[in-house]
Amino acid sequence: LKSQGKDIINLSAGEPDFDTPAIIKIRAKEALDRGYTKYTPVSGIRELKEQIAARYRSHFGISVTDECVMISSGAKQALYNIIETLCNPEDEVIIPVPYWVSYPEIVKLCPAIPRFVDTTKTDFLLMPEDLEKAINNKTKVVILNSPCNPTGVVYPPDMLNDLIAVITRKNIFCLADEIYDELVYDELQPRTIMSGMESPLSNIAVVNGFSKTFSMTGWRLGYVIASPPIIQQATKVQSHTTSCASSISQYAAIAAYQEAKPCIERMRTSFEKRRDLVIKLLSNIDSISFPVPKGAFYVFFDVSKSYTRTIDSSMAMAEYLLEKYHVAIVPGAAFGDDRCLRLSFTLSPDKLKEGIERIQKGLLDVCR
Repeated sequence: LKSQGKDIINLSAGEPDFDTPAIIKIRAKEALDRGYTKYTPVSGIRELKEQIAARYRSHFGISVTDECVMISSGAKQALYNIIETLCNPEDEVIIPVPYWVSYPEIVKLCPAIPRFVDTTKTDFLLMPEDLEKAINNKTKVVILNSPCNPTGVVYPPDMLNDLIAVITRKNIFCLADEIYDELVYDELQPRTIMSGMESPLSNIAVVNGFSKTFSMTGWRLGYVIASPPIIQQATKVQSHTTSCASSISQYAAIAAYQEAKPCIERMRTSFEKRRDLVIKLLSNIDSISFPVPKGAFYVFFDVSKSYTRTIDSSMAMAEYLLEKYHVAIVPGAAFGDDRCLRLSFTLSPDKLKEGIERIQKGLLDVCR
């Protein structure tokens, strides 16, 4: 449609619209000039791993060392490496619904079995009692994502502690995807699930990265924190897939924690203002409902009241809004919930306003 000259407002992007902070790009150029263009150790350069460990000590009071850190080519690879490390074929991985699109596919590639637990009736939160009911003798891992893509839900500390109690008692692993941990709103503070553990690395692997916090999606740089034995085995997996993350990206990322921290708050504040605008605008549409996102940069809203005989799914609704009203949005079926659409507020306020106006008109017209 864009190639035909259509004015498409893209509300589907899963990445910040900000440029990577200038100091990070400067450090990348310096790394090139210094010849840091060779393979690094498989698990990442020590300087960056030490920076990551220092972040968890200063932010959260979690005592970890560089031996507990592995750098990967994006958080997605870190997730895959850990599932591959922990799961044998036929092991089960519990995934709360709705979920980020790649979780089930990563599990099946390993090849383990995804087991879904519906959270649509519990405010998109995995209840401890529902987790306990889902665990059986084949369960190996539960994936928790907070702040969540696609819902923007952030787990309260008390609920995380209750989930940790189940995980510990049942002796399964928790893979915590915390890639959006710095993007939280309403005066919430960044949190890691490890804060609730008596032994922070017991039964826990935390995945994070630089893509969302520092707008470095194309740099392909993520990491995982886990106990040294898990990191050692995951490093073997990585050694036979990608060998190591990009050397240039790793050296540049050292500057992220050392010199680019002020950029985090500027970006977070901007997203919070956009979130407030989007919530205000969407609240004027009577036919939809949604949880107010406390983190990330998405709104996941239920449009099923507007379904018709011909537009009877999230995919059909997304196609209708794209073709007729030139607004791109992600169907909820991709996340396991066919009632909803995911809107990303990674655009300027003017574009967000116009995009939501188009959605509102489309939902009104579909029922006529």
